[in-house]
Amino acid sequence: MPWPNAQAQSSLVTTNAATNVGDLSVTLNGVVNPGGVSNWVFFQYGTTTSYGQAISAEPSSITGTANVTVSAVLNGLQPNTTYHFRLGAGPAGMPNVFGADMTFTTGPPATPPALGTPFTDSVSTTRAQISCGVSGGSSVATVSVEYGTTTSYGSQVTWQNSTVEIGTSFVNKPATISGLQPGTTYHYRFKAVNTEGTSYSPDVSFTTLDAPILTTGAATSVTDLAAVLNGTIDAKGGYYTISAQYGTTTAYGQSRTGSQMSVFITGEQPCEVNPTNLLPGTTYHYRLVATDIYNTSYYGLNASFTTAAASTPPEVLPASIFANVHSPTRVELYLTWLKTGSSATTVSYEYGLITSYGSVAVHPTPRPLNRFEELYVAPVLLTGLTPGTTYHYRGKAVNAQGTVYTDDKTFTTPAGAVLTTGAATGITDLTATLNGTANTNSLVMRLYFEYGTSTAYGYQEQLSSFPPNTSPAPLSVTALGLQPSTTYHYRIKAVNHWQPAEVYYGPDATFTTAPAATQPTVTSLTSSNLLTRSARVSALVYSGSSETSVKFEYGETNALGLTVNLSAQQYYLPLTRTTPLTDLTPGTTYYYRCVAINGEGAAISPIQTFTTV
Repeated sequence: MPWPNAQAQSSLVTTNAATNVGDLSVTLNGVVNPGGVSNWVFFQYGTTTSYGQAISAEPSSITGTANVTVSAVLNGLQPNTTYHFRLGAGPAGMPNVFGADMTFTTGPPATPPALGTPFTDSVSTTRAQISCGVSGGSSVATVSVEYGTTTSYGSQVTWQNSTVEIGTSFVNKPATISGLQPGTTYHYRFKAVNTEGTSYSPDVSFTTLDAPILTTGAATSVTDLAAVLNGTIDAKGGYYTISAQYGTTTAYGQSRTGSQMSVFITGEQPCEVNPTNLLPGTTYHYRLVATDIYNTSYYGLNASFTTAAASTPPEVLPASIFANVHSPTRVELYLTWLKTGSSATTVSYEYGLITSYGSVAVHPTPRPLNRFEELYVAPVLLTGLTPGTTYHYRGKAVNAQGTVYTDDKTFTTPAGAVLTTGAATGITDLTATLNGTANTNSLVMRLYFEYGTSTAYGYQEQLSSFPPNTSPAPLSVTALGLQPSTTYHYRIKAVNHWQPAEVYYGPDATFTTAPAATQPTVTSLTSSNLLTRSARVSALVYSGSSETSVKFEYGETNALGLTVNLSAQQYYLPLTRTTPLTDLTPGTTYYYRCVAINGEGAAISPIQTFTTV
């Protein structure tokens, strides 16, 4: 019979009293009548009636119309703790039905920790990795390992994070035993201690690997810069990386890795190491070293060899040179592969318009002897190249034992800025418009006109903006403050924005200003600082084509009558001229004006007034 709703059938789920109540575990019990429907059956439990945890009952799925007794065993509880629990059941897709809430209280702490049988994970000559399953008891347990060459043990190891929490089910606790003797059988057991007691695992044993037998053999293939250091190893079932220590004394100082020996290889096996950075005509001490995965090393005996006298020239690959074109006038050359040979090697680059080159750029720092370098070696920056030009180049490496060259290659510099200086226009006695065109060939340039009375120029005007382009575009600036009847030189100048040392010029051109013809002007006549007996008067004076005299005239009538002369003003200068007027009469209106005179004429401002306080 299907359940119409959870409330109507709640009497079909009954929570019974808990049994087998211990300090860490309990058996929960109950009865369910499934009402002819398949039901999932579970218990909820926790320290409050909010429960918070659930466990499937046994059996967990029931059907039929008869009452079914169910139960569940809880582990990992806390001692001396009251728990609430209830039985729940429900068919799929329908509300769950619960029995009444009940409680139980766990007993006082009484359970010591429990240990399984240890397992040996890995063994080397001096170390062993071991592990064991541990179950926590009624209080926090501390785990350690006792070990030794007999079942009396004698040594113990503890480690960080070796505790097990209260009531924890079996967890695997790994441990490392180090400082062991090769080829030795060790017994060990795990020990777990909490407030309720001490537990021991069964005794287990392992045997460390025998130490490898390493023999240093004679060096072979000895040249001025190289040698093969030989030897043999019997790995005794271990895995080792073979290296060599070497140097000019038995302190060695250098190391080089060679062969690797696997645990699958047994018996005596050859091994070799190829040392680097050897010097010609030098006696070296060396010994072979075998290092296991735990970084424990074993050493062969010391041996020695003497390298031959210096005889190796540098070596380059034919195509091992590259050109990095930075701009129309700057190119970087470098090698991509170099062996320096028996002595320090100087790298240089020959370049020019033909294969006889004609120019040389030398890298300033010799490369050390017996060095292999690649990718970006001895770079040199060429400057002052001609834009839009194809150059031949090759690399050259020289040491005391010989000289080698790369193949010839070419690079082409991109076209630079093309500048044309045009005719000046709008020429007066004091100003002129300077014209020209510029094709920057896509380069970002700052553009100027330089001008002056000689080809040293001395003045320049920058264009406010000029975007990169690929065809001639017009440009102009107005030169101000020129001298009358004077010949000026001028030209266009372009500076690479990203490479300021890269500068282009247009041809020099000239123009001659007109004879002096500009008389002065006076504007902006004002008065200020009005007091009882003084005031200040000002005017903006433009001096025109020649030196200009400036004065202020003033008086109590528009006939004026009084004058203050100012210093002369150089040609073509707009200046604000100002002067104080003193010994004035309080409460009086004064008339004033400014007068400017040069060789081309005079300028007289309108009369204005001010009144003293």
